[in-house]
Amino acid sequence: MTEGARKLKRGKKTTLIEDFDIVTPEASPVIQSLRAIGYSLETAIADLIDNSLDAGAKMIKVDMIWEEEGSYVRIEDDGRGMSEDELVVAMRLGSKDPSAERGSKELGRFGMGLKTASFSLGKRLTVSSKLGGKVNVRCWDLDTVNETNEWKLRKQAFIDSLICLDTVSTRTGTVVLIEKLDRLINPPYTGHKRNKFFRQLSILELHLRMVFHRFLSGLQKVSIILNGNVLAPWDPFCSKLQQTHELGDESIVNDDKVIHIEGYVLPHHSKINKEQYQEAKGPEGWYDQQGFYIYRNKRLLLVAGWLNLFPKEESTKLARIKIDIGQDSDFDWQIDVKKSVARPPQEVIEALKRWGEKARTLSQKVFYHRGISGTSSKRDGKKDQEIDFLWSQTTRNDRAYFQIHRENPLLTKIKSAIDEDTDAMLTAYLSMLQEFCPINTFTYVPATPTKELDEITDEDAKQIRKIHAIYQEMAIPLTKLISTIKDMPAYNRYSEQSIRQVIQGGK
Repeated sequence: MTEGARKLKRGKKTTLIEDFDIVTPEASPVIQSLRAIGYSLETAIADLIDNSLDAGAKMIKVDMIWEEEGSYVRIEDDGRGMSEDELVVAMRLGSKDPSAERGSKELGRFGMGLKTASFSLGKRLTVSSKLGGKVNVRCWDLDTVNETNEWKLRKQAFIDSLICLDTVSTRTGTVVLIEKLDRLINPPYTGHKRNKFFRQLSILELHLRMVFHRFLSGLQKVSIILNGNVLAPWDPFCSKLQQTHELGDESIVNDDKVIHIEGYVLPHHSKINKEQYQEAKGPEGWYDQQGFYIYRNKRLLLVAGWLNLFPKEESTKLARIKIDIGQDSDFDWQIDVKKSVARPPQEVIEALKRWGEKARTLSQKVFYHRGISGTSSKRDGKKDQEIDFLWSQTTRNDRAYFQIHRENPLLTKIKSAIDEDTDAMLTAYLSMLQEFCPINTFTYVPATPTKELDEITDEDAKQIRKIHAIYQEMAIPLTKLISTIKDMPAYNRYSEQSIRQVIQGGK
């Protein structure tokens, strides 16, 4: 007979009766573990706002108040409110089965966000909810839980919390009050810590404008008010800018679940004004805002990044791709409790790569050529008109190399208005400008001079002959010409003798 079980014989049949121990988690250790789940201030507040949106709120007020030891965070909404029984369930850890079916627009999944997000900020969580003319209150105080090691949920607010808690100002709604903000501030309460507190407030504002930007706009928009300021949406895709390139959209089906993809490439900074440029760069800046943006029910889950499919590059920082997944795709995309991590299913990787390559290629084109006129947007149906590039990119010795776009209309017009001698001098100057272009210098000049090479590559030899042909028309002495070519970053690794041999036809 196995341990923990016994057999009961009934005639010819033997029934196995299993015995169990009911092991209730220790309250204090579990609470402390949940506090370390990994929220930042902004992800915690965003998770709490999700609850308000699930309750149908149209106005959400978030207040972060500095009062040294009495500092607090208060979130009030005008949502449906909760009965006493519903509030007790909401305050229970793991109040929902993650695998249970959810509403098509519901943002919650694990039934943990209210508690874990709040505990990540402070040690006291009080919730007051109004429904049917009655106000219901419950409070978790982690000091009480730690002292008693019991899951003691208070049925009333602490007296010193009442002023901050106040009452729900609308007919129905909920107030979430977080106090004892030991994870945000701690003594001594210096001016430096006060400044840090308000810097975090600025970061929070940018984050909320981004994560909920699709809720903050449109006919059914929601108002989020942070410390009295109504937040304006921040659209990562700058879709209202005429200069933004829209790459179209695509819907793909994976395991009977629809994934919608839209691609955007933002305009070169020379095509927008300073205010538009500053607004478009986003909370993390142009470089870190590139990549995929994953949404569920309009709520932004994953903010930028290339999902380990591509590296971040300066030239691809204009590429941003919107991905919409459904409520039933949480497990396929491995959405975490904080709703800040997502991993695509293997079946959609190829589609994401295709869209990533498409957006990155156009981003590089816009970044290097800066002067693309027109758009390939759905708004006007125009195609790209590559008419005023200043630079073009090629490859030399397996490395990027940038050369002046000689067919630029303005340059063509200038050359047509000058005589042959002036044209030769302009051509020579442009060649020198090209060779000493800072990015070419960065690419070709090593930090420490290396040993001179005698063998010149075929590609470099071809370029050296072109330079010689240009300078030959200017009657520059050969010795000076060789010295000038050797000073160019692309060729300074070659000996003067090898350069001379190329010019004189030795290679």
